[in-house]
Amino acid sequence: MPCWQDYKSPEDLVGQNALLKQLTKALVERARQAVFRSTLIENHLSLVANIAFQAFSVKVLRMVEQAA
Repeated sequence: MPCWQDYKSPEDLVGQNALLKQLTKALVERARQAVFRSTLIENHLSLVANIAFQAFSVKVLRMVEQAA
């Protein structure tokens, strides 16, 4: 991406393919990726917690069965 100092007129900064549009597009893409990554991490942690809880439940059930 060209440096902002390379632009000569206001149209270069705010026109159809201008710097502002390029920066906005890059910012939106980074935000989208951050939300996607956050969702993946949240889903992974939820899955890990669910597996751990299931393992704990099985262990408790076995202890109860042995005690009976």
